[in-house]
Amino acid sequence: MSSQSVSPLGDIGEVLCRGENNYHDHSRLYCPRAAALRGDGTAWVLEDARDTLTLLRLENQERLVEVVLKNDWHDPMDLVLAGDALLVLCDYPKNEDEWFGTIQVRDAATGALRFEFGSQNPEDGLRCPSSLAVHEKSGLVYVADTFNHAVQVFPA
Repeated sequence: MSSQSVSPLGDIGEVLCRGENNYHDHSRLYCPRAAALRGDGTAWVLEDARDTLTLLRLENQERLVEVVLKNDWHDPMDLVLAGDALLVLCDYPKNEDEWFGTIQVRDAATGALRFEFGSQNPEDGLRCPSSLAVHEKSGLVYVADTFNHAVQVFPA
């Protein structure tokens, strides 16, 4: 389903995949947090409230793959495509005052988990990470590390 919207600059845009306030209707998006476009008319979308990672065909919202992540992490924050990998940034509560992050490396085609890295050590771990990016040429992974007041860089 598509409709028009107006950006703050006054440009007319198109709204793709508009969901509704219905947690149980899996045919529509519900609380999407991040999206990574694949260049073939599909996108991986994190649905925050459902804790799902969904591969979606954008023109008709057809769900091609849906990975339930409830047992994998507490709070998915961001995702980015890097070659044949899908990097998913997540954070876990250690207690109510401390949140530690990890990066899951998943298969970009299937969403299957390959491996995960990160630390729960406040000295060198991610503390409440909020976003990530991958440098296209170097493959370096940049993470906004909120409670360490830093941007951390990891090799690909």
